[in-house]
Amino acid sequence: MSVDLVPLDGCVPLRTRWQAGEPWIDWCHLGTARFGEPFFEETIGAQLRKPANLLFQPRTPLAVAEAWLVRDPPVPPTGFVFHMSRCGSTLMSQMLAASPRHVAISEAIPIDTVLRPDLNPADLDDETRIRLLRAVVGGLGQRRVGDEERLFIKFDCWHVLDLALIRRAFPTVPWLFLYREPIEVLVSQLKRRGVQTVPGMMPPQVFGIDFAAAVAMPPTDYCAQVLAQMCRAALVQCQGGEGLLVNYAELPEALWTKVPAHFAVDWTPGERAAMAEVLKVDSKSPSFAFVPDAEEKQRLAPEPARLAAARWLEPVYRELEALRFGVPAPSAFASLA
Repeated sequence: MSVDLVPLDGCVPLRTRWQAGEPWIDWCHLGTARFGEPFFEETIGAQLRKPANLLFQPRTPLAVAEAWLVRDPPVPPTGFVFHMSRCGSTLMSQMLAASPRHVAISEAIPIDTVLRPDLNPADLDDETRIRLLRAVVGGLGQRRVGDEERLFIKFDCWHVLDLALIRRAFPTVPWLFLYREPIEVLVSQLKRRGVQTVPGMMPPQVFGIDFAAAVAMPPTDYCAQVLAQMCRAALVQCQGGEGLLVNYAELPEALWTKVPAHFAVDWTPGERAAMAEVLKVDSKSPSFAFVPDAEEKQRLAPEPARLAAARWLEPVYRELEALRFGVPAPSAFASLA
């Protein structure tokens, strides 16, 4: 299949799939539509309801996608956002999306289909995954309007487990990890479970947990262990000094200071004003005003959640905080209180 025979202009990756043992990419035509909604699937869902996209969805082998990206180079990634979940990452991605110069991708389905081991052949090698990931990210970063200059990607929270491979694919791209007081995240997850915290929706083995043990343990403990595994993965990668740790308590100030410095960018006055407007609404439900909830989560936390947070999450949280403050943790962290 020749790249000249596949009309991919204005298209973005929709998902990856395997045909006859080879990787392929499904595409969706976006035209000049921006990724302005809180999540990738919302933007794509609106486009898939259009008759043209219902009738025609290009599908290409990986090699054709790679050739197309050589012919039409995309915006290179500016920065990657990893997170613990329920810790302000959607707010950050919505603020980054406020500038028309930015392409801000939030939890893209095709990235997940590349990285999730349960969605790929068991013998998939890292080099092929890296090629697929580069092709998907390149497709997401194409210049569909013409004035795009920066590409920011917020990954799904469990993708931090693949951070070493992602860094191999994009060794020069700066990245950060966003996290929050453990009990506040745990209370949020128990109130509205994410797919990663339900053993039947995502294999526990992804998080290094035996399936039988996962279904036998209380949901509170399972949630806490999943969150702890993601935080531990981020901690390991951050210890080399390349990543930036951002606590939820630093938002939104970090978006004016340490985040742009880490990503080597400057916001224009107009971009700062547009980002500030995002702060007035709920990032996941923009039709509602933002209401701080940290105190409520602390107050309503049930005792089993407090015990699980103390056992599984507090130790790694203290290590993250110590690393953020630059002290030899965890024992030295007590002096910061």
